[in-house]
Amino acid sequence: MQDRLGKEKALLKELYDEILKHEESKDEGMKQLVEDSKLLSAPDEIAEANIRVMFTKYLSHPPSLQKYVKDPKMKAKVIEKRKEAPLLSAHKFWSKQPVMQFDNLDKGDLPIGPIKEVTSKDFPPGPYPLPEDLEWCSIDVNTKELIEAYELMRDYFIEDFDSSYRMNYSLDYLKWAFSVPGYSSEYLVGVRVKATKELIFFSGSIPATVSVDGTTLELVVGNHGAIKTNHRSRRLTPLTLTEILRRMHLRGINQFLFSTDRVICMPFSEMWYYRRELNYRKMLEVSALEKP
Repeated sequence: MQDRLGKEKALLKELYDEILKHEESKDEGMKQLVEDSKLLSAPDEIAEANIRVMFTKYLSHPPSLQKYVKDPKMKAKVIEKRKEAPLLSAHKFWSKQPVMQFDNLDKGDLPIGPIKEVTSKDFPPGPYPLPEDLEWCSIDVNTKELIEAYELMRDYFIEDFDSSYRMNYSLDYLKWAFSVPGYSSEYLVGVRVKATKELIFFSGSIPATVSVDGTTLELVVGNHGAIKTNHRSRRLTPLTLTEILRRMHLRGINQFLFSTDRVICMPFSEMWYYRRELNYRKMLEVSALEKP
């Protein structure tokens, strides 16, 4: 692990140094790039999650390349170096999905529109098979099933490496978040153990209407999910996502939107969010935040 992280840290530093040497922009994005390069120069190794975020921001995102690398020769060098990054190798699941891929960087601008045209005929009418000891379920927000989903997320959602903290959304918040106009329990997908009916996996998605370049799209947004630790090696996440896609396509919705801080496919956009910490001292103690 450390050897791999060290190589990727060195690669990022080399790229950052090249970009900073060629660019004179003083906008906020360049200021952030400068701060990132300082972090890479620190004697201690940075966390894998931070390396992934850096790759996403500056090596996997075409707008970032266009903004920070104006010299065509420099852009070509960044693209070439980007191919050396082990973290950006083909993902077992996402490299086969109709999403932006890393080799899109080498193809220039892509046409606006769906990456792949699909219809309900491309999906089976019934659910995808699970391992024999498991079964699908849909969570009804108006029953005690939501309490099961809440408890699962309370114990396993956005868990750090040593279990010092987790995201604990309240039951009332989850009911509000999932009860949007047009919501359906079909998008609140769970996996249970057949023998005990124990809920071991939950993925919550909601319908949404968005406007993209003046075009109105009906889509499904995935934002909440958790799986028990002892089932994480069973690859239930891609299987559950495939099942959610099947359900939404059968309802005539052909777009799915999600965000992640990990590099699993090439992003088409990036976002920031701000939060107010209510117990700043505690967050520092568990290393959830760094001192300013």
